[in-house]
Amino acid sequence: MQLSPLQSRLVASLAATLCLVALYLLLSSPRGALAAELSPGSPSWMDLAVLDKDNVELQTSSTYDPIFGLFSRSILGRAQDMTPLENNKPLALNLDPGSAPICYVIKKGSLAPIASKGDQKRQADSEGGGSSGNIAIFISANTCFQPTTKADKKVTTPPQMTLLVSNQTDAGCPQITSTSSGAEAKGFTSRAFHEGAVTLSINATNDVYVAIYAPKVSDDFEGRYNFEIAVSNSSYFHQYQETGGAELLWMDSDSTSALLVTRNLTDESTEIRHVMGGIPPYELYVSGADAQYLNGMRRSACGLQKNALIGTNQQGNAKNNSMVKTAMTLRGPGGLPKQQFYVVGLNATSAYSGVMIKPANVTVNAKRDEADGSVPTSPGSIVYQATTFQTNAAPNCKVVTDLEFCDEIQYAVPGNDGKYNNTELAKAYDNYAKEMYDNFLKAMMQVACETDRTSKYSLARDCSDCKRAYKRWLCTVSIPRCEDFQGESQFSVIRNVGQSFPNGTMLATDVRANLATIPSQNTSRNGFIDTTIQPGPYREIMPCEDICYQVVQSCPSKLGFNCPQPGMYGFNVSYGKRDGDSSTVSCNFPGEARTPISGVAAIIPNLTLLMGVLALSVDNNIVGRLALVTGATGGIGSACARALAADGCDVVLHYSSSLDKAEDLAQQLRERHPEQLFTIARADLTSREATRQLVPNILSDPAVSAKHKSISILVANAGVGRRIRDIKDIEEDDWDHMLEINSRSQFVVTKACLPAMREQRWGRVILVGSIASKGGGINGCHYAASKGAMTSMGLNLATVLAPEGITVNIVQPAMIGATGMIPTPKATTWESNVDKEELRTTDPGLAIASSVPVHRLGTPEEVGNIVSMFARTGYMTGQEVLVSGGLR
Repeated sequence: MQLSPLQSRLVASLAATLCLVALYLLLSSPRGALAAELSPGSPSWMDLAVLDKDNVELQTSSTYDPIFGLFSRSILGRAQDMTPLENNKPLALNLDPGSAPICYVIKKGSLAPIASKGDQKRQADSEGGGSSGNIAIFISANTCFQPTTKADKKVTTPPQMTLLVSNQTDAGCPQITSTSSGAEAKGFTSRAFHEGAVTLSINATNDVYVAIYAPKVSDDFEGRYNFEIAVSNSSYFHQYQETGGAELLWMDSDSTSALLVTRNLTDESTEIRHVMGGIPPYELYVSGADAQYLNGMRRSACGLQKNALIGTNQQGNAKNNSMVKTAMTLRGPGGLPKQQFYVVGLNATSAYSGVMIKPANVTVNAKRDEADGSVPTSPGSIVYQATTFQTNAAPNCKVVTDLEFCDEIQYAVPGNDGKYNNTELAKAYDNYAKEMYDNFLKAMMQVACETDRTSKYSLARDCSDCKRAYKRWLCTVSIPRCEDFQGESQFSVIRNVGQSFPNGTMLATDVRANLATIPSQNTSRNGFIDTTIQPGPYREIMPCEDICYQVVQSCPSKLGFNCPQPGMYGFNVSYGKRDGDSSTVSCNFPGEARTPISGVAAIIPNLTLLMGVLALSVDNNIVGRLALVTGATGGIGSACARALAADGCDVVLHYSSSLDKAEDLAQQLRERHPEQLFTIARADLTSREATRQLVPNILSDPAVSAKHKSISILVANAGVGRRIRDIKDIEEDDWDHMLEINSRSQFVVTKACLPAMREQRWGRVILVGSIASKGGGINGCHYAASKGAMTSMGLNLATVLAPEGITVNIVQPAMIGATGMIPTPKATTWESNVDKEELRTTDPGLAIASSVPVHRLGTPEEVGNIVSMFARTGYMTGQEVLVSGGLR
C-alpha cells in the first residue's frame, strides 16, 4: 500500500522513538533500592562511610586491566574470578597461605530488602521509576581450619587471615602488599581476623569488592586455611557476643562430669510452651582451658564446630557427641525455659572451657534455602563468651539433676560409686526427701487452709506458700551440696570424718582425731546420708539462711519452725550468708551457679519471699559506714556529724557557702577520730543541677570511692527559715524558695542515695523536720508547708522501703538554741509574774525559753542523740520524734 507523505513521516518518527527506547532500556543502570533503616541495636555501618572521600585521589588496583582505555569498565565487564556474594548466603572455600586472595563482589542493589507487592507497585507508579540510594551492608567471615603446627615444632598459632573491602568504582581484586602491620592493598580497607572472626560494615554507594587473604606461614606449619564468608543487609551473619556477661552458667561439677545451663530463654510465661516445644537452640563445644589447637579460632563458629574435641549439635555428628547430653528444662529459677548440658567423661582436677553457639540456620554454599529465595530471620551464627569450669578430685561428690520431686536440685551431692551411679543416687535422695515431705503434709492437715480470709493464719501468706518454702528448705538440707574434702573453701564445713571413703580408705588417725573434736564434723547433716549413702568425709556448702527464714515467714507459727540467727550457737555449721563480693558460691540456694553473675542478673530468691526474711536478720552496726549530713555547718548539722563520728561512721559534711566552717569541723573530727574518714562536699541547694550532682560527686571522690560504694546513712538536715508569720507578708518567691530548699532538694538527695542502699539492702534515712509541720512554730505557713512535705515524704518512704532493709524516720526539733534561729537568752532566770510582752522586748531569747514546758531551749546535741539512735536502730521506721521540751 502506498503511504502518504504524512504517514511516512509518522512511521519513521515512531521507529526512531522505539529504537531510542530500546537503547535506553539496554544501557540504563538497574533501578536502585532504598536502604533499610538500621535498628538501634545494629552495629555501626559507618566503618567505610568516608572511604570514597579518603581515597578519591588513589588509582584503583585490579588483576584485570582493559586494553580499551576509551571504554568504561562497566561496559567491558570484570575479571572472571569475582564470585558474587548474596544476602545471607554464606560461602566457604580453602585458601593456601601466601597465595592470591580470593575475591568477591557485592553488586549494588543486590542486597536491597525485598519490597512488598504494594511497595513494588508504588515504586513502579512513581515518576522516574526509581533511585540509586545507598544501603548498609554487613560483611563477616570465620576461620574454619588453619595450618597446624608440625610435630617437631613449638610455634602453636598461625597468623590470622585478612579481610579487604573497597567501595571504589571498579576496584576489582586487590594487589596485596605485606607490611609490618599486616596485609594491605591500595584502595582497600583491610581488617585482620581476631581469633578466627572478622566483621566490617559499610554504607555501599557502588559495587563493593571483598577479598580474603591468607598470609605466608613459616615452615613450622603445614596445611591450608579454610574460611566461611557472608554478607547481610540487616546484621552480621557471623557474630561474637563480647559484652553482657556469660550466657552459659556453670552450675557444678564432680571429678568426671559437669552441668551447665543457659540463662532463661524467655521471661514471658506465655512463651513457655512454644519454647519448650522447639528444638534446643544452642550447641556446646568443650575443650581444655589451655587447648592450643583452638588458638586463633576461639571466636569462630565453624572453627569450634569443626575442631573442638567435645561437642553436641542438632545433627548428632559433633566430635564425641555422646559425651554431652542436652535437653530443654524448666528447672531452676523462675520455672522458665533453659537449655541444659550435662558433660561426662571428663578428667579429674582439670580446667575446661565451654563455648555455646547459636548455629546458623542456612546451609553453607547452598544456592537457595527456600523456594522463593528468602532466608529466615537472624539466619547467622552467634558465638558466646566462653565459660570456664573445672572438675575436682573428690570421687565421693557426684552431680545430680532431673530429680522428680526435688526438681530444683542441680549440683554435686555426697555420693558413693560403689553403691550408686549418678542416676540411682539422684533417685535415692529424691525418694528420701519425698518421704520426709509426706510427714510434713500430715502436720499441715491440722492447719485450716481452706477458710475465710479473716480466719487464715496470715493475711500475707497461705498454705501453698508454706508448702513451697518447706519443700525448698527440705530438699536443700536433705540433699547437701558437696565439695572436695581436700578443698579449703571458707564457705564450707567438714562432715563425716569418722567414715571411710567409698574405696575403703580412711583419714589418717591423727587427722581424724583432730577433726572429730568438733561435733559437727563427725557426721552428716542427717543420718540418712551416713547410713544409706555412706559417702565418707566431704565438705558441705551451707544452705543460705534465706531458705530457713522463708519457712518461718510462710508457715503457721503453730508448726514451731525456728531458725538460728547469726551469732547463735549452731548457725555457722547449719547455714551460710550470701557474699556479694565473692567469686565463688558462698552458700547454697537452688539455682545458684558457680559462674560469677553480675548483681543485676544474679539468681536470687523472689523479692516477695525475702520481704519478711530481711527483718529477721539484725544488723545495727554502723561502724565504718558512710554518712552524709546536709547542712553540716549549722548548729544541728554539726551536732549530728559529731554524734555519727562518735558512733564510728565516716562522715561527708555538706555545705552551701560556709567553706571555712566545713573545713574547721572536718579538721576537728579528724583530730578526734584519726582512723575515720571525714570530707567536705559543696552544693548550692538553690541550684537544681548542683543538687543532682551532690551524691554522684561524693561517691566519685577518690578518698570516698577507695572505701565506699554507697552512702549508707543520710541525715537530710539542710534547710532555711525566715520568720514571716503573717501570710499577707509572704510573697510567692518566698514560698518557692522555702520549698525548693527545705523539700525539693532533700527529695533529690534522698532519691540519689537510695539505689545503692537498695543494692546493699541496708540504709538509714533521717529527715530533720520541724514542729512547724504540725502547725506550730513561728516561721510562717511557707516554712510549715516545706517541713510538712518532707515529713509526708518520709512517712510514705518508710512503708515502701521497710522490706528492703532501709528505715526512714523524722526528727522534729523545736526551740533549739545555738542555731541562729532563736536569740541567745541574756539571762537564765525570770520572775514567775514577769510581763511576757515586756520580756519579749528586753530578752526575746529568754521569753521563748520561758514558754517551753521544760523552761529552757533545746541543744543541738540533743537532736544529734536522736539521729544517732535512728541510725543504730533498724527496728524503728516511719517514726516522728518531737525534740521540743514538751511543746506540742
